[in-house]
Amino acid sequence: MVETRLQLVAVQLEQEKQTFVQLISLAGTTLLLITFGLMSLLVLIFLMVDPAYRIQVVAITTAVLLILALLGTCWTLKIAYSKTLLAATREQLKQDVKQLKQNEDETK
Repeated sequence: MVETRLQLVAVQLEQEKQTFVQLISLAGTTLLLITFGLMSLLVLIFLMVDPAYRIQVVAITTAVLLILALLGTCWTLKIAYSKTLLAATREQLKQDVKQLKQNEDETK
């Protein structure tokens, strides 16, 4: 029984590692592309605005970007904390403990 549980732990750790690497790669690529896109968009916006209002446009744009960054951070943390490591293994161990307690009560 212990060997089976250890194999389950190893399989789950491998899956978690693959998921983590994929998530980091996708997040990095996405952030890079978003950064380039936003820089290009900001340059266009700033060039289109009348020079008298450029300071106001820069301030508003900065505020909007910071708010979006805060919302993105909260969303990312929510997803990260919702996942538990080795969930299936923990569930199997709980079942094993329950089974052992039942067997122990039956022998008494």
